[in-house]
Amino acid sequence: MNYPTSSQSFSSMAAVVWPEDDLRVYMQTSDNSDMWAYKRSSDWRFDFDRFDMTVPPPNTDIAAVVQNTSKGYLINLYSVNVEKTQIQQRVLTAGSWRQDNFLTDATLPTIASNQAPGNALIFTGSFPNPRKIGLAAAVWSNGVCSVYCSGNGHIREVSRNLVTQVDSWSYGLQQCALDGICAPGSNLCCVFWDDSNAALYYQTADSVIHEMQYNGRTWSVSTFTQSGAMPGTTLAVVQSHNADRVMIFYQNNDNFICCRRATNWVWEPAVHICLARSLAPFTVTTWSDTTDIHLFLQNNYTIQNFSGSFNGNWVKDQYSIPAADPLINMTALSCPGPRIKLYVQRNDNSLLEFSYAPGAFARDMSACIVATAMLPNCGLSALLRNFGNDYSIHVYYGNFHHILQDRVWVSQTSQWQPDSPIVDVTDLIPRALSVPKLIGTDLAVPGDTKLTSQLSNPPSTQRPMAIAATGWSDSIRVYTQSGDGFIREASYDSHTTPWDQDLAIRLGNIFSQADLELRHIHGWQRSTLPKPCAPWSTLCCLSWGEVGSTQNVSVFSQTRDNVLQEMRYDGQNWTLTGFIQSDVMPGTAMAEVHNDNASGVLFFFQDSYGFLCYRLAIDWVWEPAVRICQAATVTPIAATTWSNGADVRLYFQDKTNHVREFCITFRNGDLYDGDWVLGDLKMTGFLPGSMSAISWPGPQIRVYMQATDNSVREMSCGRDFVYKFYQFVSNPERNEAGKNTAIAAFRSTPWGFISLYWAGSDKVLRQRGMYHNQWLTADLIGDLSSCGPLGAALVGPFTLTQLGAQRDCLSSNITDLGAQNGTLAEFCQKMSDRLPTELKPLAEAAVGGIQTLANSVEQLTTASGTTFDQRVKDCHDQSVTVAKQFKDLYNKAHTILANATNLATDITYQQSTIGLKNDRVKELLAISKVMREGEEKVVQMKQDEVTANQSHIDKLQTAKKDAEEKRDDTEKLRIIRDVLTLGLGEAGDWGSLNDAMKYADQLIGYADTAIKASTEAKDEAQAAVDALNAELTQYTQLKSDLEGFDPVLQSQLTSMTALATQIHELENHAFDVGLALGSLVGKSSVLPVLHTAQQLATSVLAIETVAKTDNRLSGVFVDNPDTMDASLQAIANSPVQTSETDDEGLV
Repeated sequence: MNYPTSSQSFSSMAAVVWPEDDLRVYMQTSDNSDMWAYKRSSDWRFDFDRFDMTVPPPNTDIAAVVQNTSKGYLINLYSVNVEKTQIQQRVLTAGSWRQDNFLTDATLPTIASNQAPGNALIFTGSFPNPRKIGLAAAVWSNGVCSVYCSGNGHIREVSRNLVTQVDSWSYGLQQCALDGICAPGSNLCCVFWDDSNAALYYQTADSVIHEMQYNGRTWSVSTFTQSGAMPGTTLAVVQSHNADRVMIFYQNNDNFICCRRATNWVWEPAVHICLARSLAPFTVTTWSDTTDIHLFLQNNYTIQNFSGSFNGNWVKDQYSIPAADPLINMTALSCPGPRIKLYVQRNDNSLLEFSYAPGAFARDMSACIVATAMLPNCGLSALLRNFGNDYSIHVYYGNFHHILQDRVWVSQTSQWQPDSPIVDVTDLIPRALSVPKLIGTDLAVPGDTKLTSQLSNPPSTQRPMAIAATGWSDSIRVYTQSGDGFIREASYDSHTTPWDQDLAIRLGNIFSQADLELRHIHGWQRSTLPKPCAPWSTLCCLSWGEVGSTQNVSVFSQTRDNVLQEMRYDGQNWTLTGFIQSDVMPGTAMAEVHNDNASGVLFFFQDSYGFLCYRLAIDWVWEPAVRICQAATVTPIAATTWSNGADVRLYFQDKTNHVREFCITFRNGDLYDGDWVLGDLKMTGFLPGSMSAISWPGPQIRVYMQATDNSVREMSCGRDFVYKFYQFVSNPERNEAGKNTAIAAFRSTPWGFISLYWAGSDKVLRQRGMYHNQWLTADLIGDLSSCGPLGAALVGPFTLTQLGAQRDCLSSNITDLGAQNGTLAEFCQKMSDRLPTELKPLAEAAVGGIQTLANSVEQLTTASGTTFDQRVKDCHDQSVTVAKQFKDLYNKAHTILANATNLATDITYQQSTIGLKNDRVKELLAISKVMREGEEKVVQMKQDEVTANQSHIDKLQTAKKDAEEKRDDTEKLRIIRDVLTLGLGEAGDWGSLNDAMKYADQLIGYADTAIKASTEAKDEAQAAVDALNAELTQYTQLKSDLEGFDPVLQSQLTSMTALATQIHELENHAFDVGLALGSLVGKSSVLPVLHTAQQLATSVLAIETVAKTDNRLSGVFVDNPDTMDASLQAIANSPVQTSETDDEGLV
């Protein structure tokens, strides 16, 4: 028997165990040549067994399950057969493997997608293998088996009754519930109990682990979540027979294998088990109902076994299985016997089975090859089914032809049955996207591993106003971000613009109501989107739909952790979609093209290594990002299509800041199948700021860019594709365009109206439109962040109503600033908290290590001969260990320092924003003061008029009194007259007594009217003065509120500056100590040995002070360090080699 050698590596594995202590581990060799089974019987001895079967294709998972039947235990092993292009099932029964079992291709159901647009949680860009298919299998007490496979954001469920085996594999009835729920590249694991209950675990695009539960009728998302998981981590579970105890295992971002346990589905916090290499393959299995759990893990070129239980108590087995090459997958089973069967997929895509009894891991175990030619990008799963005294093991994996395979081992025959196909999973594997062939061009080819990532955020002085614009035939939407992280929307909706003769005169070039409406200047509104972005984020947007609620908008932005996100408006509400793209350049430009209904979208951005990239979405299911070429750092990006996505032009700047063009043609509208041609365009003289492109059938293409004189220029071409340049959009002498301004343009249909937007150095949004090939006059839209007037209101003069509206908007802005300041304060506190929680433990270990090394160095002064050499060797070894500790301290300090620096920059910018708000308040106060002074003059005039009227009234009242007295006298005379004249005096008004009385009454009435009018005028003027004074009081209060933020921000800035200085000091000292220790073992031989004992001690003491460590350096190193220099030099010059190597090297 030829056993696997110590250098033999395995690409996939699975394990099973059964009650009689019979354990088997199935392994596929990395060279894809053999499938092995390690088996251990009840006497705790191991046997090796090599399978006589077709080896599965490379990189495909294998799965195994024990089935208890009336005829004994069956082991079902599932794999892929290349020749048959089907999933195969091989059964071990009665100690022998049956022949492979195949299902015909005709029995494979056709997959129908029920994906709804926007439903998918998208690949972040950080998942290591977004094209991988995850596998998980479950079998219930009624014999029904379900296999779950994930890929391309979807999870498919196929089921079959393993008892009757009458029907073929079929899809689950609730398939639509599993569409679009996971990230491409997510692994799977599942728990099952009773006749139909299940819990399925998967990762979403944000790397969070979620759980879907099935109650026998419907799927639903549970409340279980686990954050901090490594993207693409292996997922594994163990459970009790009725699932009242469940443990899930995963790897976190710090490379720890972790587990969480639940009792009756009440989850406890996660705990660490062990440290492993990044994305290490592992699996778990249990017997005795979770009282004995085994975790298998490939680490340090061996397969290790950790034993534990539901209560923890993890112990590493002293023995291990050699595995020189990295494994791809592994899965394990506990079978009757008891036996454990471990199945591993090696990097040669062969499947190997290890089988052993408890307690004999890596000593008395058998190995056999189960399959070869497994699919590289497919997971591995196995399950055991009991039937009577027998059982079967089912191993599931995929073959090169993307067919999921079921390989079965039956205990009755102890043989593997032929593989049987389950389902074609081709549609779960993302299609390869087209990219240009750059060989022979002057552009950098993607894949250069020598590049470094650009992670520093742009300073506040390099944060231009971001602009994105889109619209429909009757509406315009412009989105801006002025460096404060708030995305603001300026909206213009078609309406009948009232004719305003005065406004037309002030605007200029307005001769009719139609001219006024074409300028799109009257009726702008502003609002703020619900989710903020990074202050350095640019913006990108697209729109589709045309009528009312069907009008949709998507806005892409960058978050503070430099992840791209998408907010979508569905005609009623804004929501954050599942789109996530990490590993991007801070401040990256973005561009997109889409077809008419947005069922196909190409989204362009720049990654952190400087490569221009794109992602494709079909029905809003996003493909992973693909690199195109290397470009200038923070290159502007523009893209356009004139043929519903069939023809695309992509513009950017190369490493020498030349404007370049890719011409892309997609065949038959298939966005996967494109021809990329690097155009002849290669232009200089443009700033690395922003650009925008539009086009329409013809084709006619327009590209807008900013020249080095800050003017915005148009580059145009027709069907001859000869580019011409025009400088007309902005006037550099008038400083209309700010440096590095964003530029946005769109063309609305069916009228062909072009709208172009840019910003000045004053961060005021500007608009210019083209209609019938004629450019209209450029207009100011306004500063969306300063609460100033918009559109026509900018023309002036201001009214009190307008000032009141600005006051209300400014008050809302102060509330936003308060919330943002609170967030910054929270960040400051969290940054301060990281020192004791993250740095102090590392500093404690480093100082403790240096003390141990100091003691050893001190002992050299009394050593000689072989004792001296041994102590030098000890010093070498300790130097390596301590150097690693200081390296860890340095790396952690460096990370915190970068975050602190970025936060301090944000606080500085926030201060500037507060200053702008204060300036706006002063402007409003000045305007209000002028208006008040004018009103006060009016009031004084009215008061003078009232005084004059009052004097006149007094005279009239005196005359009225005289007239009344005279009228009384005249009335008496009239009575006497009428009596004496027998009425003839009244008829002829002898003596004109009646006329005199009438005149007096008229005079009194006029005086009363004049008094009333003057009093009303006086009251009105006084009310206006009071109202204006009230407005001024409110403005003063707002100014006081704004100024109140400044000392708060100053305090935050001071604390952040001090924190950054503190961390920087710690970082430098850790770096110095690392170099000093490296020189002792020749790791820093390129540097002169300038690190004396005095300098070393000084750096260590500084670390003690900064990190407030409990460990303290003492002894000669502190009391008399100069005496240690000779010993340090002797260590550095000694030829004695260290027994410990620093594989990673010193920083």
